[in-house]
Amino acid sequence: MKTHRRTILSLLVLACLALILLGQQLAAVAFSQAPIDSSEVVVNESAAQNLLTKLWQFDVVALPGYFDHMSDRSLSYDSAGNLHLAYGGDQLYHAVYDGQTWQVTIVDEVSGTGTGAAIALDTDDRAHISYLDLANYDLKYARWTGTEWAVDIVDDAYGYAERTSIALDSNNRPHIVYKQNDWQPPNYTCPGMGYAHWSGSQWQIERFSDCGNFASLALDASGGPHISFYDNSTIRYAHKADGSWQDSVVGSSSFGYGSSIALDSSQQPHVAYIDDEDSGQLVYAHLMGDTWMMDPIRPADDGLNVSLVVDDTDTPHIAYRDEYLTRSGDQWITVGQQQLLAAEESGPNSTVDIRTSSFNALTLDASNRPAISYGNNWAIYCKQFDGNAWNSEQIDQGSEAGMQNALALDSHGAPYIGYYAGVPGLGAGISLSQHLTETWATELITGTYYPQLSSSAYAISLALDSHDVPQVSFWQSTYYSAGLYYGRREGGVWHLEIIADDADSPSQLVVDGQDSPHVVFVDDSTLKYAVRSNDSWSAEDVASGVLNSTVSLALDVADRPAMVYVAQDSEESYLRYAHWTGADWQIDDVEQLAAGQMHLLASLTLDSSDQPHIAYTVDVGSDVELRYATRNGSSWLTETVDDRRWSKGTPSLVLDDDDRAYIAYGYSDLSLASRTDAGWTIDILRNSRCGQVSLATDASTLMISFYDARSHGLMLAEPLALAEKVNLPLIVRP
Repeated sequence: MKTHRRTILSLLVLACLALILLGQQLAAVAFSQAPIDSSEVVVNESAAQNLLTKLWQFDVVALPGYFDHMSDRSLSYDSAGNLHLAYGGDQLYHAVYDGQTWQVTIVDEVSGTGTGAAIALDTDDRAHISYLDLANYDLKYARWTGTEWAVDIVDDAYGYAERTSIALDSNNRPHIVYKQNDWQPPNYTCPGMGYAHWSGSQWQIERFSDCGNFASLALDASGGPHISFYDNSTIRYAHKADGSWQDSVVGSSSFGYGSSIALDSSQQPHVAYIDDEDSGQLVYAHLMGDTWMMDPIRPADDGLNVSLVVDDTDTPHIAYRDEYLTRSGDQWITVGQQQLLAAEESGPNSTVDIRTSSFNALTLDASNRPAISYGNNWAIYCKQFDGNAWNSEQIDQGSEAGMQNALALDSHGAPYIGYYAGVPGLGAGISLSQHLTETWATELITGTYYPQLSSSAYAISLALDSHDVPQVSFWQSTYYSAGLYYGRREGGVWHLEIIADDADSPSQLVVDGQDSPHVVFVDDSTLKYAVRSNDSWSAEDVASGVLNSTVSLALDVADRPAMVYVAQDSEESYLRYAHWTGADWQIDDVEQLAAGQMHLLASLTLDSSDQPHIAYTVDVGSDVELRYATRNGSSWLTETVDDRRWSKGTPSLVLDDDDRAYIAYGYSDLSLASRTDAGWTIDILRNSRCGQVSLATDASTLMISFYDARSHGLMLAEPLALAEKVNLPLIVRP
């Protein structure tokens, strides 16, 4: 459990240290061309760095909705017959159906929260919700006080897709099971399973298993916990008896993500899950004495989608995906219409095949009539049985934004971000967001199309001309063809034209001193360079044997192009630099890779003397290294910036007014590498998995746009203003 205890003295020391570190990033210092050994790299992961992280502000640009691992306890009827649903992934949502419409409220606005949400209603019909904050590795608990939502951090939680389960005892006190972020000796092979309950004054934390996943909780009449969970190809049952935890095996399963537990009137446990027999069977098991009685129901293909309820007559009810089954005597039967109406599947709000739903929850009303919530990452549905038929509605529709993004600052230092947004595999659009005084203004550049893949190789490129007019290039595919496009906003209208029909990717756009666009791209393993003049594009070949991995373009002070790319010759691969001398293309080998290595992604910029600086990643076996290259005369100097495992994604490189280098990159975290005379300093700005990153700077600040892989949204990071840093509140929490 987090204590959050800090003394004022230690906080002052940390604040001073963090400000010094941040000052090192932004101060103008002389740039040294000397290579730096990787041993001189400093990674700030200390308590001081945690405070430095707070000296950056994170702004939500686009958070269109993403829903991850809803629990089997996500849905509940209140005493008035209204349905309550908890779900999330990008944020935590609470939805209430009053018999006519769904009213959706955001409970927790922190991006990356809401995964694994579970809900329980107390005797006053007030909601209690357990859920995960994957961006901060927290188990959270929210409750409705009658006037507002109160949110508490309960414990450290596993930082990947999981679920929680919540139940209330007779005193309306919450009990929660979850996967802890707690690796213990001797093997440190698996985080343990946690059980938290509120004593009335504090959270009591226990560990009921050294390993496991996807727990489901039920409380007996005395408030004792009964838990089903998955561990090592088995479904297990844990309960607390006489002050100690007892653990037994229910059955074998390789599909064990979604077991669900319920208790009957005799306080005996019942469990539903998917077993290993015949490629998966939906199984209902109940404990008789010391023996689990097994009842295979039907074939099933995975275990994410099982929810079990035992009613007041001890009759079991099971939801699997969007289907519902109950037992009548010795037979399992379905009730009412099991598949959704064809009208819903083809309706204007239905863009996701509901049969691909990856999670569900089941509840019963006062007459034991079922309701099921179900969905996947991009849509949430609910259907209720009224005694005659199923009535179904879509509650929420999500998408992702910013997996491919590009950042630029205008002449006033205000950010513009171009990005893709849409539902993967179902179409997307290209948008531009401009930061106004306190809000983001977003416009659609082009409509829906079908991207082949979601990766940085297909990224949008953005540039602003001398009048702050935005221009973009982007790769677009349909079912039949692909091409490289260019767009320019004129008079509030976007004008689009094709640069190269049936082109490959990637590409990058730069605007010269006369506001003319220049583009570099790859087509049929050929590196091509194109310029627009007199309302038309002219292109030429630069190099052959080019891989579709990365290109980056820059213009020198005379607007002559320079670019980096990856080429392959026989079995060798090379990171190469090409620049136009005014008469021909001069091509240098920056680095030749050893066997089994591969250049992945690169970013190029030129300093005030037109010398190239390159940030790039190299695949070294199972790891990825971030490297940096500069040229000294005719020689290239290369150095390793970051060799931490799983830490590198797309690098973005900029130089400040004193030619000092900054590299932003993300994968397992969002990091900023700053070049100093002493070496590289790496600041971990956000402990959350990030996708594509774009870095921009002007005379006063750095800004980073990035795809937040936890919330599937687009974010902007920038340092807080100095006044805000100096006036940080000094608060001691007991």
